[in-house]
Amino acid sequence: MNLPTLQFILEFVVVLAALIFIHEAGHFLVCRLFKVEVEEFGFGLPPRALRLWRAKGLAKVGQHSIVIPSNFELPFEPSQALHRGVEVVARRVKDKLWLEKIAFAATEDGQYRPMQNEPVEQGNGRVRFDGLLHHISPGTELTLNWLPLGGFVRPRGENDPTVPNGLAASAPLIRIAVYLAGPAMNLLLAVGLYIFILSQLGVVPQPDVVLIADVNPASPAEQAGLQANDQVLYAAGQRITSIAQLQSVVHQNLGVPMELIYLRDGQRGEITVVPRPQPPEGQGALGIILTNPTRPFRWLSALPDGLQMTAYHGRLLFNALGQFFTGRQQGRVMGLVGMADTYTEVRQNTAGDGENSLLIVVGFVIDITISLGMLNLLPIPALDGGRILFTLPELIIRRRIPPRYEAWLIGVSFIVLIGLLILVNASDVVYLFRSAPAPTP
Repeated sequence: MNLPTLQFILEFVVVLAALIFIHEAGHFLVCRLFKVEVEEFGFGLPPRALRLWRAKGLAKVGQHSIVIPSNFELPFEPSQALHRGVEVVARRVKDKLWLEKIAFAATEDGQYRPMQNEPVEQGNGRVRFDGLLHHISPGTELTLNWLPLGGFVRPRGENDPTVPNGLAASAPLIRIAVYLAGPAMNLLLAVGLYIFILSQLGVVPQPDVVLIADVNPASPAEQAGLQANDQVLYAAGQRITSIAQLQSVVHQNLGVPMELIYLRDGQRGEITVVPRPQPPEGQGALGIILTNPTRPFRWLSALPDGLQMTAYHGRLLFNALGQFFTGRQQGRVMGLVGMADTYTEVRQNTAGDGENSLLIVVGFVIDITISLGMLNLLPIPALDGGRILFTLPELIIRRRIPPRYEAWLIGVSFIVLIGLLILVNASDVVYLFRSAPAPTP
């Protein structure tokens, strides 16, 4: 592996990590918005490799609220310490108590008896008191995990509705908002990146408008009367919304008379044309060159333009996925290895191409972030779309799917999903070895 290739792979890892961070940040921010506690924000999938950082938390001992400093190591498991007597040493800073030391209260007979409910000054701003531990939130842990196949946010009480201030105990609309937030962040990123690309190009393509740029002489299109600048509206009864769609319709009707409706100077026209099964070299079945019109980019319409391009891109991906699984389109499912190889190829082919190289790379990132957002909306139990599916009955029939069934389905589908990810990435490796050029003697 040469140095540029290693650089491109590292770039891909950074890009993918950033996209995962943005996705999980969406879940995290909406949890915080609705005051749902988050216990862990993880890069990669368990088992855990190490804890990078822990945010400050909060505890309530007796009637006193105490701030737990960042990266404070508790001497006990928080879930096992609730409603037990604890002794606290804290520092008073601007009317807030910051925890310095906490331990279970010592008792002779195992029964806790409060000794000092009110803080007693010990000098240097420190106070000491004891009481029952009514609540403790250690703060969100930022962790690095061994399996580099994604990331996760672990809200408090994610699957247990009996946990107070947890996700499962929240209202169904709050849970749906949390689940939607991750994919929404990926799609919003695509909107922003599309706005960047359009601002650099200075024009906005209209991909759902298909124009004839030129007509080949003596072609079926010319004989039928089509002209340059005609807009194709319908072909074989289908509304045409992309060049790829028209090409697919034409391919399905080779040698068969096909009705085509077009728009010319504001007037509709209709012709019947027969696509050639064996066109001359350099020409298509109809003998036409297709294009999409453009209009100048304006910042005032930048957001609608970015939304439109993202929606169009997502629709193309969804249609391609449907055609792949129905056998109407050839291809293969790529995992992380395949995407890294594709990114490396893109970077190698565009290296040194200046601004065009940047725009092509940004386009590749758009494809990944839209794919990530749409994939997570699929109704698979371990994904966000599956979690939303489990929540919908509460809104419709006011009854909840039993948490134990939901947890079981999520666990099983998670194992299956991890297995599929490993299988897809293994097939990527096999594909790369088979497609690699043979060494020259």
